[in-house]
Amino acid sequence: MLKDLCQMQNIIGVISGLFKHQSDQVRQASAISLGSLSIGNTEFFLKKVFEMIKNSQPQEKYMFLSIIREIIVNKPGCLGQYLDILMPLYLEHANIDDEPIRNIVSESIGKLFLTFPDKIEPKLLMAINGNDVVTVATCAKSFKYSTHNNKNHNSFKKFVIPLIKLIGNPDLAIKKNSLESLGQIVYNPNINCLLANHVEELVQKALLETPVKYDLISIVDLGPFKYTVDNGADIRKAAFGLLENITK
Repeated sequence: MLKDLCQMQNIIGVISGLFKHQSDQVRQASAISLGSLSIGNTEFFLKKVFEMIKNSQPQEKYMFLSIIREIIVNKPGCLGQYLDILMPLYLEHANIDDEPIRNIVSESIGKLFLTFPDKIEPKLLMAINGNDVVTVATCAKSFKYSTHNNKNHNSFKKFVIPLIKLIGNPDLAIKKNSLESLGQIVYNPNINCLLANHVEELVQKALLETPVKYDLISIVDLGPFKYTVDNGADIRKAAFGLLENITK
């Protein structure tokens, strides 16, 4: 049940004041709280949240990514008028070093794409075909969050071939994320028809990623002991997952 809390005096100021708390857990909790709070009266709270985004410092913007994610998960339709602000914000954070923030970006873009495919498609298509490796990897991952129970296969038409091409990209993250996203598309019976003419190519590309690649294995020497790091393990898992979904 939703409840409008806009009458509570200075509630936004109290919660946003915790954004500067020394504890990262408190900062994250306050962001999630403000996102949940906004759902109760989006007309009142969203304007204030986006004013705060506009006036925030670059290092603070990741807090607002968490706020908006909470709204996207629960009430994405209310964000239509803010897409011109959101997409540049997400793409700005799609290539930063912090992986948890990139994960928020992937999830948010993917779930927004479910609600606003026509509005998001141009910028997402440009990003996934771009030259920035980290941004491409982040956007490729977003389709993992767009496919669950999605019945609008037309919204994916322009992304199928780019995702298939990305399997051959030398960057490990791009390769893994494209395999995982394609695996989710194959798994959804409502949209997997888009891949009907590409099954043979998909199988061939996925099979190339299933063997152990020893050039991706490294030994980390910690003095008293050593351990093995297999940087290809996640790619093999994604490739086998795609193949398994194709055979179902």
